[in-house]
Amino acid sequence: MKTAWRCILTGILLVSSLFGQGYLDVLRPFYGMQGLTGTLVPGDLAGIADANALTLNPAALTNITTASTGVELSMNVAQGTAYVDSIIWNEARKRRTSVHGFHAIYPVPVYRGSWVWAVSLMPRTFFDGIREFDAFDPIDSLFYEMKTVESGALYSLSLGTAVLYSRTLSLGVSTAYLFGENEYVDVNRDFDDLDIYQYARWVDSTRIEPHYSGWDIRLGLLKELSPTLKLGLSLAIPSFIRVTERSTLDTLEIRDPGWGDDIAGQEATHLNYQLWGPWHIGVGLTYDIAALQVFAAYRYHTYGSMAFDGEIYEWVGTDSVNIENRINWEMEHYLQNSSEIQAGLRVRMNRFELGTGFALLPQPLVNSLQRPVRFDTRLSFAPGESWWITLGLHYRYLLTDMDHAIGFSQTTPVTRLIDLEEELTKVVIGVNIRL
Repeated sequence: MKTAWRCILTGILLVSSLFGQGYLDVLRPFYGMQGLTGTLVPGDLAGIADANALTLNPAALTNITTASTGVELSMNVAQGTAYVDSIIWNEARKRRTSVHGFHAIYPVPVYRGSWVWAVSLMPRTFFDGIREFDAFDPIDSLFYEMKTVESGALYSLSLGTAVLYSRTLSLGVSTAYLFGENEYVDVNRDFDDLDIYQYARWVDSTRIEPHYSGWDIRLGLLKELSPTLKLGLSLAIPSFIRVTERSTLDTLEIRDPGWGDDIAGQEATHLNYQLWGPWHIGVGLTYDIAALQVFAAYRYHTYGSMAFDGEIYEWVGTDSVNIENRINWEMEHYLQNSSEIQAGLRVRMNRFELGTGFALLPQPLVNSLQRPVRFDTRLSFAPGESWWITLGLHYRYLLTDMDHAIGFSQTTPVTRLIDLEEELTKVVIGVNIRL
């Protein structure tokens, strides 16, 4: 019942959530993988002095001189907005509150230099999102609604250490156990309000629930070029993730009176497969000017190392074919190496510290219509000598600008330009104690 142009729109909704069949399933848990705590300010690979160093540049742990521990709480607000000819057409919003993470850092007393250990629990990737769109299909003469809701996160339990190898050179390494889950729900409804067909309402819904577990390793280097300038290098070895996925497809057709019983059906699947992720290479500079610290970083993501391994079959005609080769072929041809640019600054004033930064996030999909942008702000206040409070604000923006037009009207097809806007706002409150 969906016409071709409605299928195009459905495809855009799926791509905007980075969840589909084949290679998109493989890409999803690795998309933008990095430390995403609310206290993180993008771009600081050299001057960072908190637990985020475990996932950005482990060598930067030597910037920390005092032992501490802390815990964070967070609230996510996901919002989706659909525009037609630059006019708001649909809006949807979703909130979620949770324990965000914790950390513990301990500089080991040594005779000379620095040796620091750290452990943390933090999210790597957020899956929160919501999108909604409704209109009238002039070809099938149906009113319809499309809605997609996502939730969940991929977490990392990290352990790392760094040593001051020489007076101006630090080396670090961290390893992480990755775990988490994601729930993706897509609902499509058709309404026969004009009473043309033999049914009043048609509903099909898809629910996909992947559960993740795996590990990764990160290496870091920190070089003091001068008393005010530091250089940071980081290398993330491809992550390994094991996926257990459950999915259900439900359909319901509510028939008009006199046209028989309602029709309902359900199809369920259970899959197991393994994934190898991309390489992440980063370089950054931090420059101190009195109480002001300015930093910038460049990260390069290579997707040629990504691989799918699993005994999953699909029917091709009358044959059952393993789709492993097809998915790996798709990744080779539909994914591209991608760059990420970050910059920010930090100001310290007595008991206060304020940091802000932005990142132009990578886009690995070939010929994608999207380019996500991220903004972060961090405020730290120390009421006493032994403890301090952090307030973090993370904002991520994604706009799908459909360059082609889609026609829909209750009377005759007309041209409309559709933009799909997604926003994720995360507020994080942390309490930290010096040990």
